[in-house]
Order: sequence, then C-alpha cells, then structure tokens
Amino acid sequence: QWLRRSFERNQPYDEFLRELVTAQGSNHSNGAVNFFRAFDNPNELTVAVSQVFLGVRLDCAKCHHHPYEKWSQDDFYGLAAFFPRLKNKKGSGGELRFFLADQGDVKHPQTKEIVLPRVLLGETLSTVVEADARQHLADWLAEPKNPFVARALVNRVWAHLMGRGLVEPIDDMRDTNPATNERLLDELAREFVAHDFDLRHLMRTITLSRAYGLSSRPNVDNVRDTQNYSRAARKRLDAEVLLDAVCDVTEEPEQFAGLLPGVRAVQLWDNRLPSAFLDTFGRPQRKTVCQCERLSDSTLSQVLH
Repeated sequence: QWLRRSFERNQPYDEFLRELVTAQGSNHSNGAVNFFRAFDNPNELTVAVSQVFLGVRLDCAKCHHHPYEKWSQDDFYGLAAFFPRLKNKKGSGGELRFFLADQGDVKHPQTKEIVLPRVLLGETLSTVVEADARQHLADWLAEPKNPFVARALVNRVWAHLMGRGLVEPIDDMRDTNPATNERLLDELAREFVAHDFDLRHLMRTITLSRAYGLSSRPNVDNVRDTQNYSRAARKRLDAEVLLDAVCDVTEEPEQFAGLLPGVRAVQLWDNRLPSAFLDTFGRPQRKTVCQCERLSDSTLSQVLH
C-alpha cells in the first residue's frame, strides 16, 4: 500500500529515497520500514542500497578489493556504518518496531577498528553520536549532484521500456562496463534531475522518443543489432503478465492459495505463493537484489506447460 500510494501521487524519487532510508516505527503503520525487515543487518543493507539505488555491486568488496573496480573494504564498511544503530523489537500479531538505539557500530574485518560512516567517493563523518547517520545518507542520495542515483534509475527505466539497459547488467554500473551510449544516459539523468526526479516525466520522455516508437521488424541493416536500439527489441511478457493474459483469453481465472477469487498475478506481493505457471515462466524468488533473478529465457518446460 505504501508503494502504491507513492506511485499514485507520483512521489519524486529523491523524496521516496529519503522516506525509505530514514524509516522508523511499526511495519504495520509505516510500510517503508519493511525495507529494513527484508535486509536485517548492515552488510545486507549495504549490498541492497548500493546495487538497487546506486547501480554499484559492492558485495565483492566485503571480503577483498573489487576485482574490476576501485571499491575496497573501506568503501563497503563505510557504507555499512550508516545502519548498525537501527534495531527492532517484536510486537503482537507479527509486528516489528524499528528504532534508533543508543549504541551500535561496524568493525573493519581486517583492522578490527570501528568504522565511521562514509558515502561512496565522499568524506568520512567525524562523529555521529547523537544524530541518525541515515539522515546524512538520505541527504547524499537525494542530492541532485549525486553521481550514481539518477543514472542508475534512468538505466532501470530505460531497460524496462526498451528491453535492454544502456548499461547491462543494469545493476552493474562501473568504469569498466560503460553504457552503449554514455551521452544519452547522462542527458536523461540530467533531464530527470532537472524535473525534480519526476518518474512520469522520465517515462514520458522515453516513450515519446523516436527510438521507442521504432518497429520491431528488422531490416538488412539492423537485423544483427542487439545494443544500439535501431529497432524495438522483442521481449516476452513477464510471468505474471503472461498468466493474467492467458486467464483473460481463456476466461478462466487463476485461483491462488489463500487468496480471494479474482486476484490477478500482477497483484501478488508474496513470491512464495505456489504457482507452477509463474515458476516455469521465470518469476524471481526475491532472495537477492539482483535483477538476474527474473528469467526471460525460453525453455522446454514452458512449451510442455
């Protein structure tokens, strides 16, 4: 419901990030805190925040220097140090209450010293005794000059609409994995920020473009093109959309265990609900933040199903 309300009112993306990253309180009344329920320790939160919101895969740097990039353990644990004071306690009826504790720190695995919070490419915070360090992280994420956030979001939206990201994989943006069109990515990111992180404006800009309007039918010049968007990319419907389409055509609704009749696959929020169709056609299990969990390959099992 929290996510739905955010999209309905077209909440600016920078405001959305602030609300999410600094969330506290009950998960029954504040939907944003469920982010911290999904990733319940500083290391998991570091991987999630960096990969989802920055497009940077920092998980390698947890144990050693990133083999393809500049990120080190100092970068990983500096980002992790924003979260250790966030604690939770159980209430009744499955409720979890998240609050800021008086103590909590992250220690560097090599030096065993307490690590102070530090954003990527930024300065170390000198002290965060009283304040919630997450507020500093939220300010940095929402900063118009942030070098990661707008580019990462634009790349995700472009991939969703166009079938392929300007950077692939979409959550692995690094100097050694440049965009197929860096000028386009930079310009779309600049436009996104200039219009106050307006997601609808971004989607409107892309969908009204000539590139988006191209036919998927290849010609002799672009038949082998897979990355320059000289024609629309054919893409299979996602598992949930495909199941709803089959139900519409056959006029035979799907019944999901424990849910009322008429619930559609695109409305499911729990990926653990059993469904042979959805599993066969590649729905993600949502065990990690990697976009690679959703599979789009064709398989023999799909044909048999």
